[in-house]
Amino acid sequence: MPSFPTTGPKPSADFDIVIVGSGPGGLAAASRAQALNNKYVLLEATNHLSDTIFKYQKGKHVMAEPSILPLCDGMPFSAGKREDILERWEQEVVQQSLVVHYNKRVSSIQRDPNTRVFTLSCEDGTCYRSLHVVLGIGLQGNVRKMGVSGDDHPRVQYTLSDPDEFSGETIVVIGSGDAGIENALALCKHNTVILMNRSEEFNSCKDGNRDLILAAHKAGRISILYQSISIELRHHTVNKPLELVIDGRNGRESIHCDRIIARLGATPPRKLIEGFGIEFPNSHPASLPVLSENYESNVPGMFIVGALGGYPLIKQAMNQGHEVIDTINGLPVVRMDESILRTRLNGWRADQSISDILDYIIERVSLLSSLTKLQVRELLMESHVHALKPGDVIFQKLDYSNTIFNILEGSVEIHVVDKHNNREIIHSGQGNFFGEMGLISGRRRTASIYAGPQCVVMETSRRAILKLLSVNEEAQRKIDAAFVRNALYNYVGPVFTDEQFDRIMDSGVQFKSFNPHTRIFAEGDTSDGLYLIRRGSVTVTKKIQGVDRILSYVAAGNYVGEMGLL
Repeated sequence: MPSFPTTGPKPSADFDIVIVGSGPGGLAAASRAQALNNKYVLLEATNHLSDTIFKYQKGKHVMAEPSILPLCDGMPFSAGKREDILERWEQEVVQQSLVVHYNKRVSSIQRDPNTRVFTLSCEDGTCYRSLHVVLGIGLQGNVRKMGVSGDDHPRVQYTLSDPDEFSGETIVVIGSGDAGIENALALCKHNTVILMNRSEEFNSCKDGNRDLILAAHKAGRISILYQSISIELRHHTVNKPLELVIDGRNGRESIHCDRIIARLGATPPRKLIEGFGIEFPNSHPASLPVLSENYESNVPGMFIVGALGGYPLIKQAMNQGHEVIDTINGLPVVRMDESILRTRLNGWRADQSISDILDYIIERVSLLSSLTKLQVRELLMESHVHALKPGDVIFQKLDYSNTIFNILEGSVEIHVVDKHNNREIIHSGQGNFFGEMGLISGRRRTASIYAGPQCVVMETSRRAILKLLSVNEEAQRKIDAAFVRNALYNYVGPVFTDEQFDRIMDSGVQFKSFNPHTRIFAEGDTSDGLYLIRRGSVTVTKKIQGVDRILSYVAAGNYVGEMGLL
Protein backbone atom coordinates (compact mmCIF):
# COMPACT_ATOMS: atom_id res chain seq x y z
CA MET A 1 0.00 0.00 0.00
CA PRO A 2 1.15 3.56 -0.56
CA SER A 3 3.17 5.48 1.98
CA PHE A 4 1.22 8.73 1.63
CA PRO A 5 1.70 10.73 4.40
CA THR A 6 4.11 9.07 6.78
CA THR A 7 2.99 10.97 9.90
CA GLY A 8 -0.45 11.67 11.33
CA PRO A 9 -3.80 10.34 10.15
CA LYS A 10 -4.30 9.85 6.44
CA PRO A 11 -6.33 12.74 4.96
CA SER A 12 -9.77 11.91 3.62
CA ALA A 13 -9.84 11.72 -0.18
CA ASP A 14 -11.58 9.72 -2.88
CA PHE A 15 -8.32 8.61 -4.47
CA ASP A 16 -4.67 8.10 -3.66
CA ILE A 17 -3.74 9.28 -7.16
CA VAL A 18 -5.58 11.04 -9.97
CA ILE A 19 -3.79 10.84 -13.32
CA VAL A 20 -4.75 13.51 -15.86
CA GLY A 21 -4.21 12.58 -19.51
CA SER A 22 -4.14 9.12 -21.12
CA GLY A 23 -1.06 9.66 -23.24
CA PRO A 24 1.98 7.38 -22.91
CA GLY A 25 2.99 8.81 -19.52
CA GLY A 26 -0.51 8.66 -18.10
CA LEU A 27 -1.10 5.10 -19.31
CA ALA A 28 2.20 3.91 -17.83
CA ALA A 29 1.34 5.63 -14.53
CA ALA A 30 -2.09 3.99 -14.45
CA SER A 31 -0.61 0.58 -15.21
CA ARG A 32 1.88 0.94 -12.36
CA ALA A 33 -0.76 2.26 -9.93
CA GLN A 34 -2.97 -0.72 -10.78
CA ALA A 35 -0.10 -3.14 -10.16
CA LEU A 36 0.56 -1.55 -6.74
CA ASN A 37 -3.14 -1.67 -5.77
CA ASN A 38 -3.39 2.11 -5.44
CA LYS A 39 -6.81 3.73 -5.43
CA TYR A 40 -6.52 5.77 -8.61
CA VAL A 41 -8.35 7.01 -11.68
CA LEU A 42 -7.11 8.07 -15.11
CA LEU A 43 -8.99 11.08 -16.53
CA GLU A 44 -9.08 11.58 -20.30
CA ALA A 45 -10.57 14.74 -21.86
CA THR A 46 -11.71 12.99 -25.06
CA ASN A 47 -13.58 9.78 -25.83
CA HIS A 48 -10.42 7.86 -26.79
CA LEU A 49 -6.94 7.12 -25.49
CA SER A 50 -3.85 9.21 -26.18
CA ASP A 51 -5.26 12.12 -28.14
CA THR A 52 -1.87 13.31 -29.39
CA ILE A 53 -1.07 9.96 -31.03
CA PHE A 54 -4.70 9.60 -32.11
CA LYS A 55 -4.22 12.80 -34.15
CA TYR A 56 -1.07 11.57 -35.87
CA GLN A 57 -1.45 11.19 -39.63
CA LYS A 58 -3.01 7.98 -40.87
CA GLY A 59 -0.50 5.14 -41.15
CA LYS A 60 2.28 7.11 -39.46
CA HIS A 61 5.23 5.02 -38.33
CA VAL A 62 5.78 5.84 -34.67
CA MET A 63 9.41 5.56 -33.60
CA ALA A 64 10.65 4.16 -30.29
CA GLU A 65 13.39 6.66 -29.52
CA PRO A 66 15.94 6.75 -28.03
CA SER A 67 16.55 3.22 -29.25
CA ILE A 68 19.10 2.56 -26.49
CA LEU A 69 16.69 3.53 -23.69
CA PRO A 70 15.02 0.53 -21.97
CA LEU A 71 11.31 0.66 -21.17
CA CYS A 72 9.79 0.04 -17.74
CA ASP A 73 7.49 -2.95 -17.30
CA GLY A 74 3.73 -2.48 -17.33
CA MET A 75 2.36 -0.80 -20.43
CA PRO A 76 3.98 -2.21 -23.59
CA PHE A 77 5.27 -0.12 -26.47
CA SER A 78 7.40 -0.72 -29.54
CA ALA A 79 7.87 1.06 -32.84
CA GLY A 80 5.03 0.56 -35.28
CA LYS A 81 2.02 2.04 -37.03
CA ARG A 82 -0.11 4.56 -35.19
CA GLU A 83 -3.20 2.36 -35.54
CA ASP A 84 -1.46 -0.75 -34.17
CA ILE A 85 -0.09 1.09 -31.13
CA LEU A 86 -3.47 2.57 -30.21
CA GLU A 87 -5.19 -0.79 -30.64
CA ARG A 88 -2.62 -2.51 -28.41
CA TRP A 89 -3.06 0.09 -25.68
CA GLU A 90 -6.85 -0.23 -25.81
CA GLN A 91 -6.44 -3.98 -25.34
CA GLU A 92 -4.06 -3.46 -22.41
CA VAL A 93 -6.51 -1.11 -20.68
CA VAL A 94 -9.10 -3.90 -20.75
CA GLN A 95 -6.71 -6.73 -19.87
CA GLN A 96 -5.14 -4.83 -16.96
CA SER A 97 -8.55 -3.54 -15.78
CA LEU A 98 -7.30 0.05 -15.72
CA VAL A 99 -9.72 2.63 -14.34
CA VAL A 100 -10.23 5.23 -17.08
CA HIS A 101 -12.90 7.94 -17.09
CA TYR A 102 -13.41 9.42 -20.56
CA ASN A 103 -14.73 12.88 -21.51
CA LYS A 104 -13.35 14.36 -18.29
CA ARG A 105 -11.61 17.61 -19.19
CA VAL A 106 -10.05 19.05 -16.04
CA SER A 107 -10.64 22.79 -15.71
CA SER A 108 -9.16 23.50 -12.27
CA ILE A 109 -7.07 21.90 -9.55
CA GLN A 110 -7.04 23.27 -6.02
CA ARG A 111 -4.96 22.03 -3.08
CA ASP A 112 -6.16 22.51 0.47
CA PRO A 113 -3.06 23.65 2.41
CA ASN A 114 -4.42 22.17 5.64
CA THR A 115 -5.54 18.72 4.51
CA ARG A 116 -3.14 18.57 1.52
CA VAL A 117 -5.98 17.11 -0.55
CA PHE A 118 -6.41 18.11 -4.20
CA THR A 119 -9.83 18.84 -5.68
CA LEU A 120 -9.95 18.41 -9.45
CA SER A 121 -12.97 19.97 -11.18
CA CYS A 122 -14.02 18.92 -14.68
CA GLU A 123 -15.92 20.91 -17.29
CA ASP A 124 -18.94 18.59 -16.92
CA GLY A 125 -19.24 19.51 -13.24
CA THR A 126 -17.77 16.36 -11.72
CA CYS A 127 -15.08 16.60 -9.03
CA TYR A 128 -12.36 14.25 -7.83
CA ARG A 129 -10.54 14.47 -4.49
CA SER A 130 -7.03 12.99 -4.38
CA LEU A 131 -3.85 12.94 -2.31
CA HIS A 132 -1.64 13.15 -5.41
CA VAL A 133 -1.98 14.36 -8.98
CA VAL A 134 0.02 13.24 -12.02
CA LEU A 135 -0.28 15.57 -15.02
CA GLY A 136 0.39 14.01 -18.41
CA ILE A 137 -1.70 16.32 -20.57
CA GLY A 138 0.91 17.07 -23.24
CA LEU A 139 0.87 20.11 -25.51
CA GLN A 140 -1.48 19.06 -28.31
CA GLY A 141 -4.24 21.52 -27.45
CA ASN A 142 -1.97 24.56 -27.55
CA VAL A 143 -0.52 24.52 -31.07
CA ARG A 144 1.41 27.50 -32.42
CA LYS A 145 -0.30 29.40 -35.23
CA MET A 146 1.43 31.00 -38.22
CA GLY A 147 1.09 34.41 -36.65
CA VAL A 148 0.07 36.29 -39.81
CA SER A 149 -3.25 37.77 -40.84
CA GLY A 150 -5.49 35.15 -42.42
CA ASP A 151 -3.90 32.16 -40.71
CA ASP A 152 -7.38 30.89 -39.77
CA HIS A 153 -8.32 30.26 -43.43
CA PRO A 154 -9.99 26.84 -43.96
CA ARG A 155 -7.10 25.77 -46.18
CA VAL A 156 -4.55 26.50 -43.45
CA GLN A 157 -4.23 23.35 -41.33
CA TYR A 158 -2.33 22.68 -38.15
CA THR A 159 -2.75 18.90 -38.24
CA LEU A 160 -2.83 16.27 -40.97
CA SER A 161 -5.00 13.21 -40.43
CA ASP A 162 -4.83 11.50 -43.81
CA PRO A 163 -2.31 12.60 -46.47
CA ASP A 164 -4.12 10.49 -49.08
CA GLU A 165 -7.05 12.94 -48.98
CA PHE A 166 -5.06 15.35 -51.15
CA SER A 167 -3.87 14.83 -54.70
CA GLY A 168 -2.59 17.14 -57.42
CA GLU A 169 -2.25 20.13 -55.08
CA THR A 170 0.59 22.52 -54.39
CA ILE A 171 1.06 22.32 -50.62
CA VAL A 172 3.36 24.36 -48.41
CA VAL A 173 4.41 22.58 -45.22
CA ILE A 174 5.80 24.94 -42.59
CA GLY A 175 8.00 23.43 -39.89
CA SER A 176 11.26 21.49 -39.78
CA GLY A 177 10.46 19.18 -36.87
CA ASP A 178 9.43 15.55 -37.12
CA ALA A 179 5.75 16.34 -37.75
CA GLY A 180 6.48 18.74 -40.60
CA ILE A 181 8.97 16.40 -42.23
CA GLU A 182 6.70 13.36 -41.96
CA ASN A 183 3.75 15.32 -43.39
CA ALA A 184 5.87 16.57 -46.29
CA LEU A 185 7.17 13.09 -47.09
CA ALA A 186 3.68 11.59 -47.02
CA LEU A 187 2.15 14.35 -49.15
CA CYS A 188 4.82 14.44 -51.85
CA LYS A 189 3.66 11.13 -53.32
CA HIS A 190 0.67 12.79 -55.00
CA ASN A 191 1.30 16.52 -54.60
CA THR A 192 3.85 19.25 -55.22
CA VAL A 193 5.31 19.95 -51.79
CA ILE A 194 7.36 22.90 -50.57
CA LEU A 195 8.84 22.60 -47.07
CA MET A 196 9.71 25.82 -45.24
CA ASN A 197 12.51 25.75 -42.65
CA ARG A 198 13.22 28.97 -40.79
CA SER A 199 16.70 27.68 -39.98
CA GLU A 200 19.47 26.74 -42.39
CA GLU A 201 19.56 23.13 -41.26
CA PHE A 202 17.40 20.48 -39.59
CA ASN A 203 18.18 20.60 -35.86
CA SER A 204 14.85 19.75 -34.26
CA CYS A 205 14.08 16.38 -35.80
CA LYS A 206 15.19 12.79 -35.43
CA ASP A 207 18.27 11.78 -37.42
CA GLY A 208 16.26 9.33 -39.51
CA ASN A 209 13.76 11.97 -40.57
CA ARG A 210 16.54 14.42 -41.43
CA ASP A 211 18.14 11.83 -43.71
CA LEU A 212 14.81 11.08 -45.40
CA ILE A 213 13.90 14.70 -46.10
CA LEU A 214 17.35 15.52 -47.46
CA ALA A 215 17.21 12.45 -49.72
CA ALA A 216 13.75 13.47 -50.98
CA HIS A 217 15.03 16.98 -51.70
CA LYS A 218 18.06 15.62 -53.54
CA ALA A 219 15.81 13.37 -55.62
CA GLY A 220 13.63 16.35 -56.58
CA ARG A 221 10.51 15.08 -54.81
CA ILE A 222 10.35 17.99 -52.35
CA SER A 223 11.50 21.62 -52.50
CA ILE A 224 13.05 23.06 -49.33
CA LEU A 225 13.17 26.76 -48.54
CA TYR A 226 15.77 27.44 -45.86
CA GLN A 227 15.90 30.53 -43.64
CA SER A 228 12.34 31.37 -44.64
CA ILE A 229 9.59 32.97 -42.58
CA SER A 230 5.96 33.81 -43.36
CA ILE A 231 5.23 37.51 -43.82
CA GLU A 232 1.71 37.67 -45.22
CA LEU A 233 -1.09 35.38 -46.36
CA ARG A 234 -3.39 36.52 -49.15
CA HIS A 235 -6.62 34.84 -50.21
CA HIS A 236 -7.78 34.52 -53.83
CA THR A 237 -10.91 33.20 -55.50
CA VAL A 238 -9.33 32.13 -58.79
CA ASN A 239 -6.44 29.80 -59.61
CA LYS A 240 -4.54 28.96 -56.43
CA PRO A 241 -6.62 30.03 -53.42
CA LEU A 242 -3.66 31.03 -51.25
CA GLU A 243 -0.69 33.32 -51.81
CA LEU A 244 1.97 33.04 -49.11
CA VAL A 245 4.45 35.89 -48.97
CA ILE A 246 7.74 34.82 -47.40
CA ASP A 247 11.08 36.38 -46.57
CA GLY A 248 13.93 34.01 -47.33
CA ARG A 249 17.35 33.61 -48.83
CA ASN A 250 16.26 35.34 -52.01
CA GLY A 251 14.47 38.13 -50.23
CA ARG A 252 10.72 38.56 -50.33
CA GLU A 253 8.78 36.32 -52.70
CA SER A 254 5.29 34.86 -53.16
CA ILE A 255 4.24 31.23 -53.28
CA HIS A 256 0.86 30.42 -54.83
CA CYS A 257 -0.54 27.24 -53.33
CA ASP A 258 -3.69 25.22 -52.67
CA ARG A 259 -3.04 24.48 -49.02
CA ILE A 260 -0.76 25.26 -46.09
CA ILE A 261 0.01 22.76 -43.35
CA ALA A 262 1.78 24.49 -40.48
CA ARG A 263 3.48 22.14 -38.01
CA LEU A 264 5.02 24.67 -35.67
CA GLY A 265 4.92 22.68 -32.47
CA ALA A 266 3.08 23.67 -29.33
CA THR A 267 3.65 25.58 -26.14
CA PRO A 268 2.65 24.58 -22.61
CA PRO A 269 -0.95 25.59 -21.78
CA ARG A 270 0.59 28.07 -19.40
CA LYS A 271 -2.50 29.87 -18.18
CA LEU A 272 -4.17 26.59 -17.27
CA ILE A 273 -1.06 25.16 -15.61
CA GLU A 274 -0.35 28.32 -13.64
CA GLY A 275 -3.96 28.18 -12.49
CA PHE A 276 -3.06 24.86 -10.86
CA GLY A 277 -0.37 26.71 -8.86
CA ILE A 278 2.58 25.50 -10.92
CA GLU A 279 5.44 27.94 -11.49
CA PHE A 280 7.57 28.61 -14.58
CA PRO A 281 11.15 29.92 -14.36
CA ASN A 282 10.61 32.89 -16.70
CA SER A 283 8.18 34.51 -19.13
CA HIS A 284 9.55 32.78 -22.25
CA PRO A 285 6.57 31.11 -24.00
CA ALA A 286 8.53 27.89 -24.52
CA SER A 287 9.84 27.68 -20.95
CA LEU A 288 9.03 24.55 -18.98
CA PRO A 289 7.56 24.15 -15.49
CA VAL A 290 9.99 23.96 -12.59
CA LEU A 291 10.34 20.29 -11.59
CA SER A 292 12.40 18.31 -9.09
CA GLU A 293 14.48 15.37 -10.23
CA ASN A 294 11.48 13.19 -9.29
CA TYR A 295 9.22 15.21 -11.64
CA GLU A 296 7.42 16.92 -8.74
CA SER A 297 6.34 20.51 -9.32
CA ASN A 298 6.56 23.35 -6.82
CA VAL A 299 3.10 22.23 -5.64
CA PRO A 300 3.76 19.34 -3.20
CA GLY A 301 2.13 16.16 -4.44
CA MET A 302 1.60 17.35 -8.03
CA PHE A 303 3.82 15.66 -10.61
CA ILE A 304 4.34 16.30 -14.33
CA VAL A 305 5.40 13.70 -16.91
CA GLY A 306 5.94 13.72 -20.66
CA ALA A 307 5.88 16.62 -23.11
CA LEU A 308 4.49 19.13 -20.61
CA GLY A 309 7.69 18.68 -18.60
CA GLY A 310 9.93 18.87 -21.67
CA TYR A 311 10.09 15.17 -22.58
CA PRO A 312 8.15 14.62 -25.84
CA LEU A 313 9.44 11.13 -26.61
CA ILE A 314 7.07 8.26 -25.85
CA LYS A 315 9.57 6.03 -24.03
CA GLN A 316 10.71 8.89 -21.83
CA ALA A 317 7.13 9.72 -20.85
CA MET A 318 6.27 6.09 -20.10
CA ASN A 319 9.31 5.61 -17.89
CA GLN A 320 8.50 8.82 -16.04
CA GLY A 321 4.91 7.73 -15.43
CA HIS A 322 6.14 4.45 -13.94
CA GLU A 323 8.82 6.17 -11.83
CA VAL A 324 6.44 8.81 -10.45
CA ILE A 325 4.08 6.15 -9.10
CA ASP A 326 7.02 4.40 -7.43
CA THR A 327 8.06 7.73 -5.90
CA ILE A 328 4.55 8.35 -4.56
CA ASN A 329 4.52 4.87 -3.05
CA GLY A 330 7.87 5.42 -1.35
CA LEU A 331 9.60 2.73 -3.40
CA PRO A 332 13.24 2.96 -4.49
CA VAL A 333 13.46 4.39 -8.01
CA VAL A 334 16.14 3.20 -10.40
CA ARG A 335 15.99 5.30 -13.55
CA MET A 336 15.98 3.43 -16.83
CA ASP A 337 18.62 5.79 -18.23
CA GLU A 338 21.07 5.06 -15.39
CA SER A 339 23.25 2.61 -17.32
CA ILE A 340 23.32 4.90 -20.36
CA LEU A 341 24.44 7.85 -18.24
CA ARG A 342 27.21 5.74 -16.70
CA THR A 343 28.41 4.98 -20.22
CA ARG A 344 28.32 8.68 -21.09
CA LEU A 345 30.34 9.46 -17.95
CA ASN A 346 33.01 7.00 -19.11
CA GLY A 347 34.00 5.98 -15.58
CA TRP A 348 34.22 9.51 -14.20
CA ARG A 349 33.22 9.63 -10.51
CA ALA A 350 32.04 6.02 -10.66
CA ASP A 351 31.77 5.86 -6.87
CA GLN A 352 29.13 8.61 -6.76
CA SER A 353 25.42 8.46 -7.52
CA ILE A 354 24.10 10.04 -10.70
CA SER A 355 22.17 12.52 -8.57
CA ASP A 356 25.35 13.64 -6.78
CA ILE A 357 27.21 13.95 -10.08
CA LEU A 358 24.45 16.16 -11.47
CA ASP A 359 24.70 18.38 -8.38
CA TYR A 360 28.46 18.60 -8.88
CA ILE A 361 28.06 19.69 -12.50
CA ILE A 362 25.42 22.32 -11.72
CA GLU A 363 27.49 23.78 -8.88
CA ARG A 364 30.72 24.06 -10.86
CA VAL A 365 29.90 24.54 -14.54
CA SER A 366 28.97 28.11 -15.42
CA LEU A 367 26.94 27.39 -18.55
CA LEU A 368 24.75 24.84 -16.75
CA SER A 369 24.33 26.59 -13.40
CA SER A 370 20.80 27.83 -14.20
CA LEU A 371 19.54 24.39 -15.24
CA THR A 372 17.51 21.93 -13.22
CA LYS A 373 18.85 18.45 -12.51
CA LEU A 374 16.35 17.06 -15.00
CA GLN A 375 17.68 19.35 -17.73
CA VAL A 376 21.31 18.45 -16.99
CA ARG A 377 20.35 14.78 -16.96
CA GLU A 378 18.81 15.17 -20.40
CA LEU A 379 21.87 17.05 -21.65
CA LEU A 380 24.17 14.33 -20.35
CA MET A 381 22.27 11.79 -22.47
CA GLU A 382 23.65 13.59 -25.53
CA SER A 383 27.13 14.18 -24.14
CA HIS A 384 30.36 12.29 -23.51
CA VAL A 385 32.79 12.86 -20.64
CA HIS A 386 36.51 12.60 -21.46
CA ALA A 387 39.27 12.27 -18.86
CA LEU A 388 42.43 13.43 -20.67
CA LYS A 389 46.17 13.45 -20.15
CA PRO A 390 48.13 16.72 -20.28
CA GLY A 391 48.87 17.57 -23.91
CA ASP A 392 46.03 15.49 -25.38
CA VAL A 393 44.48 17.22 -28.39
CA ILE A 394 40.82 18.14 -27.87
CA PHE A 395 40.52 19.76 -31.28
CA GLN A 396 42.80 21.54 -33.74
CA LYS A 397 42.41 24.90 -35.39
CA LEU A 398 40.46 24.60 -38.67
CA ASP A 399 38.89 21.29 -37.62
CA TYR A 400 35.35 20.74 -38.91
CA SER A 401 33.46 20.05 -35.68
CA ASN A 402 30.76 21.89 -33.77
CA THR A 403 30.36 20.27 -30.36
CA ILE A 404 30.74 22.37 -27.23
CA PHE A 405 32.88 21.50 -24.20
CA ASN A 406 32.44 22.22 -20.49
CA ILE A 407 35.46 21.85 -18.20
CA LEU A 408 34.44 19.60 -15.29
CA GLU A 409 37.88 19.33 -13.70
CA GLY A 410 41.37 20.66 -14.28
CA SER A 411 42.13 23.02 -17.14
CA VAL A 412 42.78 23.32 -20.87
CA GLU A 413 45.30 25.25 -22.95
CA ILE A 414 43.99 27.40 -25.81
CA HIS A 415 46.67 27.95 -28.46
CA VAL A 416 45.97 31.12 -30.45
CA VAL A 417 47.90 32.28 -33.52
CA ASP A 418 47.12 35.80 -34.78
CA LYS A 419 47.42 37.08 -38.36
CA HIS A 420 51.05 38.09 -37.68
CA ASN A 421 51.82 34.49 -36.66
CA ASN A 422 52.28 35.47 -33.02
CA ARG A 423 51.49 32.57 -30.70
CA GLU A 424 49.83 32.78 -27.32
CA ILE A 425 48.64 30.17 -24.83
CA ILE A 426 45.55 30.96 -22.76
CA HIS A 427 44.67 28.78 -19.77
CA SER A 428 41.01 28.09 -18.97
CA GLY A 429 39.94 26.26 -15.84
CA GLN A 430 37.13 24.33 -14.21
CA GLY A 431 33.63 25.64 -14.84
CA ASN A 432 34.42 27.38 -18.12
CA PHE A 433 33.29 26.27 -21.56
CA PHE A 434 34.76 26.45 -25.06
CA GLY A 435 33.81 25.61 -28.63
CA GLU A 436 30.99 28.15 -28.85
CA MET A 437 32.53 29.87 -31.90
CA GLY A 438 32.01 26.77 -34.05
CA LEU A 439 28.61 26.18 -32.46
CA ILE A 440 27.36 29.63 -33.43
CA SER A 441 29.10 30.26 -36.74
CA GLY A 442 29.01 26.73 -38.12
CA ARG A 443 32.56 27.22 -39.41
CA ARG A 444 35.92 25.63 -38.65
CA ARG A 445 37.52 25.81 -35.22
CA THR A 446 39.36 29.10 -34.62
CA ALA A 447 42.01 27.78 -32.20
CA SER A 448 43.71 24.59 -31.05
CA ILE A 449 42.78 23.25 -27.60
CA TYR A 450 44.95 20.90 -25.54
CA ALA A 451 44.28 19.23 -22.21
CA GLY A 452 45.99 20.62 -19.12
CA PRO A 453 46.59 18.90 -15.75
CA GLN A 454 43.75 16.73 -14.33
CA CYS A 455 41.60 17.64 -17.32
CA VAL A 456 38.05 16.28 -17.53
CA VAL A 457 35.67 17.76 -20.12
CA MET A 458 32.08 17.10 -21.12
CA GLU A 459 31.50 17.21 -24.87
CA THR A 460 27.90 17.92 -25.91
CA SER A 461 26.28 17.67 -29.33
CA ARG A 462 25.33 20.83 -31.16
CA ARG A 463 21.67 19.83 -31.38
CA ALA A 464 21.40 19.29 -27.63
CA ILE A 465 22.94 22.69 -26.86
CA LEU A 466 20.74 24.49 -29.38
CA LYS A 467 17.68 22.86 -27.85
CA LEU A 468 18.82 24.06 -24.43
CA LEU A 469 19.45 27.61 -25.63
CA SER A 470 15.95 27.81 -27.11
CA VAL A 471 14.37 27.57 -23.64
CA ASN A 472 17.06 28.87 -21.26
CA GLU A 473 17.71 32.59 -21.53
CA GLU A 474 20.56 32.58 -19.00
CA ALA A 475 22.52 29.92 -20.93
CA GLN A 476 21.92 31.86 -24.17
CA ARG A 477 23.22 35.04 -22.54
CA LYS A 478 26.41 33.28 -21.45
CA ILE A 479 27.01 31.85 -24.92
CA ASP A 480 26.48 35.29 -26.47
CA ALA A 481 28.86 36.92 -23.98
CA ALA A 482 31.54 34.31 -24.65
CA PHE A 483 31.24 34.82 -28.40
CA VAL A 484 31.65 38.60 -28.08
CA ARG A 485 34.55 38.30 -25.63
CA ASN A 486 36.45 35.84 -27.82
CA ALA A 487 35.71 37.77 -31.00
CA LEU A 488 36.99 41.02 -29.49
CA TYR A 489 40.04 39.21 -28.17
CA ASN A 490 40.79 37.73 -31.58
CA TYR A 491 40.30 40.95 -33.53
CA VAL A 492 41.22 43.73 -31.10
CA GLY A 493 43.46 41.95 -28.62
CA PRO A 494 43.49 41.68 -24.81
CA VAL A 495 42.78 45.37 -24.24
CA PHE A 496 39.60 45.18 -22.14
CA THR A 497 39.42 44.52 -18.41
CA ASP A 498 36.60 42.31 -17.11
CA GLU A 499 34.79 45.41 -15.84
CA GLN A 500 35.08 47.13 -19.23
CA PHE A 501 33.85 44.04 -21.03
CA ASP A 502 30.86 43.74 -18.70
CA ARG A 503 29.94 47.36 -19.48
CA ILE A 504 30.22 46.64 -23.20
CA MET A 505 27.91 43.63 -22.86
CA ASP A 506 25.40 45.55 -20.74
CA SER A 507 25.05 48.60 -22.95
CA GLY A 508 27.10 48.35 -26.11
CA VAL A 509 26.15 45.04 -27.77
CA GLN A 510 23.10 44.30 -29.89
CA PHE A 511 22.37 41.02 -31.65
CA LYS A 512 20.80 41.53 -35.07
CA SER A 513 19.66 39.23 -37.87
CA PHE A 514 19.58 40.31 -41.51
CA ASN A 515 17.83 38.65 -44.42
CA PRO A 516 19.81 38.03 -47.62
CA HIS A 517 20.50 41.12 -49.75
CA THR A 518 19.63 43.47 -46.87
CA ARG A 519 21.95 46.48 -46.71
CA ILE A 520 23.63 46.65 -43.30
CA PHE A 521 25.22 50.05 -43.94
CA ALA A 522 26.26 52.07 -46.99
CA GLU A 523 29.37 53.90 -48.03
CA GLY A 524 29.21 57.39 -46.55
CA ASP A 525 26.89 56.47 -43.64
CA THR A 526 27.82 57.64 -40.17
CA SER A 527 29.42 54.70 -38.36
CA ASP A 528 27.24 53.17 -35.66
CA GLY A 529 29.59 50.42 -34.47
CA LEU A 530 31.66 47.35 -35.24
CA TYR A 531 29.81 44.37 -36.73
CA LEU A 532 31.05 40.94 -35.59
CA ILE A 533 29.68 38.28 -37.93
CA ARG A 534 28.29 35.37 -35.90
CA ARG A 535 26.84 33.33 -38.73
CA GLY A 536 26.64 33.49 -42.52
CA SER A 537 28.60 36.04 -44.52
CA VAL A 538 28.42 39.59 -45.89
CA THR A 539 29.43 41.15 -49.18
CA VAL A 540 31.51 44.34 -49.17
CA THR A 541 30.97 46.55 -52.23
CA LYS A 542 32.23 49.94 -53.37
CA LYS A 543 30.74 52.23 -55.97
CA ILE A 544 33.27 52.62 -58.79
CA GLN A 545 32.32 54.78 -61.76
CA GLY A 546 28.70 54.61 -60.65
CA VAL A 547 28.62 50.81 -60.42
CA ASP A 548 28.69 48.69 -57.23
CA ARG A 549 31.79 46.49 -57.40
CA ILE A 550 32.28 43.57 -55.02
CA LEU A 551 35.50 43.98 -53.06
CA SER A 552 35.27 40.96 -50.79
CA TYR A 553 33.15 38.34 -49.09
CA VAL A 554 33.51 38.35 -45.30
CA ALA A 555 32.58 35.11 -43.55
CA ALA A 556 31.43 34.33 -40.01
CA GLY A 557 34.15 34.81 -37.44
CA ASN A 558 35.28 38.13 -38.97
CA TYR A 559 34.06 41.71 -38.75
CA VAL A 560 33.09 44.75 -40.83
CA GLY A 561 32.59 48.42 -40.05
CA GLU A 562 35.97 49.06 -38.45
CA MET A 563 37.01 51.72 -40.99
CA GLY A 564 34.22 54.03 -39.88
CA LEU A 565 35.50 53.88 -36.30
CA LEU A 566 39.02 55.03 -37.18
